[in-house]
Amino acid sequence: MPYISLNTDDRKSCNSCAAPILRVITNNGKATIVDAEPTRNGTLILTAKPDGLHASFVLVADRPRYINEPYSALYKSHFATCPDANQWRK
Repeated sequence: MPYISLNTDDRKSCNSCAAPILRVITNNGKATIVDAEPTRNGTLILTAKPDGLHASFVLVADRPRYINEPYSALYKSHFATCPDANQWRK
């Protein structure tokens, strides 16, 4: 899967499991984190905007379109994959 064009400053590490992550902004304007590597079963598409990376949910029915598009990739919330996610839930 192709990657969104990122600066090396965009990649961070999870404070718990040290996995590579990206900090993004949701459609609600809230900050969250996603796994830095795209995945075929992701639920988010990222868009680069002047104020940072924005994440939008992708409906399951629309996933094949994004998987097969040459310049898009799907990402997964790091809270869904982090082994220590429960420590960070509010």
